[in-house]
Amino acid sequence: RKSGTQSAAETAAIGQLAHSVALAFDRPFATQVAVLAEVAFGIGEVSDDRVREALKARRGNLRPVRSIP
Repeated sequence: RKSGTQSAAETAAIGQLAHSVALAFDRPFATQVAVLAEVAFGIGEVSDDRVREALKARRGNLRPVRSIP
Protein backbone atom coordinates (compact mmCIF):
# COMPACT_ATOMS: atom_id res chain seq x y z
CA ARG A 1 0.00 0.00 0.00
CA LYS A 2 2.81 2.42 0.70
CA SER A 3 4.11 2.25 -2.86
CA GLY A 4 0.61 2.97 -4.18
CA THR A 5 0.32 6.02 -1.95
CA GLN A 6 3.77 7.22 -2.94
CA SER A 7 2.99 6.68 -6.61
CA ALA A 8 -0.27 8.62 -6.28
CA ALA A 9 1.52 11.50 -4.58
CA GLU A 10 4.18 11.54 -7.30
CA THR A 11 1.53 11.49 -10.01
CA ALA A 12 -0.32 14.36 -8.33
CA ALA A 13 2.88 16.39 -8.14
CA ILE A 14 3.68 15.66 -11.79
CA GLY A 15 0.13 16.66 -12.73
CA GLN A 16 0.44 19.95 -10.85
CA LEU A 17 3.76 20.70 -12.51
CA ALA A 18 2.42 19.82 -15.97
CA HIS A 19 -0.69 21.92 -15.38
CA SER A 20 1.38 24.94 -14.32
CA VAL A 21 3.63 24.63 -17.38
CA ALA A 22 0.62 24.27 -19.68
CA LEU A 23 -1.02 27.37 -18.18
CA ALA A 24 2.15 29.43 -18.41
CA PHE A 25 3.11 28.50 -21.97
CA ASP A 26 -0.18 27.36 -23.56
CA ARG A 27 1.50 24.05 -24.48
CA PRO A 28 2.05 20.93 -22.36
CA PHE A 29 5.80 20.35 -23.07
CA ALA A 30 5.52 16.76 -21.78
CA THR A 31 9.17 15.83 -22.40
CA GLN A 32 10.50 18.88 -20.59
CA VAL A 33 8.07 18.39 -17.69
CA ALA A 34 9.24 14.77 -17.39
CA VAL A 35 12.87 15.82 -17.10
CA LEU A 36 12.01 18.63 -14.67
CA ALA A 37 9.97 16.24 -12.50
CA GLU A 38 12.85 13.76 -12.36
CA VAL A 39 15.20 16.46 -11.10
CA ALA A 40 12.83 18.48 -8.91
CA PHE A 41 11.08 15.57 -7.21
CA GLY A 42 13.90 13.04 -7.24
CA ILE A 43 11.83 10.51 -9.16
CA GLY A 44 13.81 7.91 -11.10
CA GLU A 45 12.29 7.71 -14.57
CA VAL A 46 9.33 9.80 -15.64
CA SER A 47 7.97 9.07 -19.09
CA ASP A 48 6.12 11.46 -21.36
CA ASP A 49 3.11 9.15 -21.13
CA ARG A 50 3.06 9.46 -17.33
CA VAL A 51 3.09 13.24 -17.64
CA ARG A 52 0.24 13.17 -20.17
CA GLU A 53 -1.82 10.82 -18.00
CA ALA A 54 -1.21 12.94 -14.88
CA LEU A 55 -2.25 16.08 -16.76
CA LYS A 56 -5.34 14.36 -18.14
CA ALA A 57 -6.32 13.19 -14.65
CA ARG A 58 -5.73 16.66 -13.26
CA ARG A 59 -7.85 18.32 -15.95
CA GLY A 60 -10.71 15.98 -15.10
CA ASN A 61 -10.63 17.13 -11.46
CA LEU A 62 -10.50 20.86 -12.09
CA ARG A 63 -13.60 22.97 -11.80
CA PRO A 64 -14.15 25.91 -14.10
CA VAL A 65 -13.17 29.21 -12.51
CA ARG A 66 -15.40 32.20 -12.92
CA SER A 67 -13.66 35.40 -13.79
CA ILE A 68 -14.16 38.34 -11.50
CA PRO A 69 -15.36 41.48 -13.32
